Amino acid sequence: MSIIENGYAAGNRAFSRRDWQSATDGFYRVYSVNSKDDIAVYLAAATWVRAGRPEAAFEWLQRLWQMGSCLTPSAKSFAAIESDPRFKDADAIIRAQAAKEHGAAVAFTVPEKDLVPESIAYDPVEKVFYLSSLWKRKIVRVKPAGPGAPAVTSDFVGEGADSLDAVLGMKVDAKRRRLWAVSAAEPEMKGFTPETYGRSALYEYDLVSKTLVRKITLPGTFTHLLNDLVIDAAGNVYVTDTESGEVHVLKAGDGELKTLVPKGPFVAPNGIALSADGKHLYVADVAQGLFHVDPATGEVQPLDQPAGLFPAGLDGLVLHEGWIIGIMNVVSAGRVARWRLAGDGRALEEGEVLECCHPSFHQPTRGVVADGAFYFIANSQSDAIAGGALAAEKLEDVVILRLPLSRHNRRP
Repeated sequence: MSIIENGYAAGNRAFSRRDWQSATDGFYRVYSVNSKDDIAVYLAAATWVRAGRPEAAFEWLQRLWQMGSCLTPSAKSFAAIESDPRFKDADAIIRAQAAKEHGAAVAFTVPEKDLVPESIAYDPVEKVFYLSSLWKRKIVRVKPAGPGAPAVTSDFVGEGADSLDAVLGMKVDAKRRRLWAVSAAEPEMKGFTPETYGRSALYEYDLVSKTLVRKITLPGTFTHLLNDLVIDAAGNVYVTDTESGEVHVLKAGDGELKTLVPKGPFVAPNGIALSADGKHLYVADVAQGLFHVDPATGEVQPLDQPAGLFPAGLDGLVLHEGWIIGIMNVVSAGRVARWRLAGDGRALEEGEVLECCHPSFHQPTRGVVADGAFYFIANSQSDAIAGGALAAEKLEDVVILRLPLSRHNRRP
């Protein structure tokens, strides 16, 4: 596992500094020990495109279709070779073998096209959902009106209220009637300026009065990007910090976030989930995969697993009946996958793809379990934001998909 995690970390770091040879070396190391990992193959192909090496890119694309992968090449990553007949052939083969039947169906739509949502939370008491907005810097309350129908919506927190920046992860504490959310100054938000980058905060709202209870920021002058959170039965709040590479905790009754996992083990921590007994934290590092964190000590340990689908590039994380569910949206059009926890909760069994190439996919993001199904944002459409402007004419209604979580669901 260390070879895989280190390979992904090295490959992604090299990619960010445009060192294409080192990036492909990292992804090849991953592939050499896990030849079933189609994400490493996809990333190697996309990296060779950036390096101006189409022959090498075609070699890796051929591996991709030979694996039976559903990761269709994205226009952005393969634009430089899209007119080459060899790429057209490879693209056609991969799309032809991709899933044609889909387990997820439209649960409801939200007609506020320019919302650009990032996260979804569910309140089982009032049976309503909450959507966070990157662009509009707000939180929307959503009451489904029927399968596939437009939902009834209202602003829970108005645009820019309470000094909200882009709103990312959210969780409902149904017992205490609270909505927790994290916010960060991001280029995808309206009114972003470079000097505000690194500003981030944790918000606690009262679901009954619909008012802000408190806003909590981190001490010091470091740059932060609080990204996702999870709450345990005692009311402790655990938060990932993608920019600093840390994991923080707000203990119940405390007024200050404290660092549980300092810089070092993680490259880009994102999704976070917690076992029902509160003894096991799971953190998705976009660049490295899934990790176990001891909530008491902050000790970090990679989750071991057999060869096969590797949990790289996860956005959001949910733990449900012994399964870890995540949305893989860093490569291709995105897909939903899950892994069963094995042993003492520190290892994974082989993963399976639950949804891939759904026609509603346009940068899918996070999800939540409600009534035995996984509800997730199918089309965040955040790529419509560039240079501080939103290309509204390209946007469609927000689609929330519902995926039943029967244990008998297999790869489509």
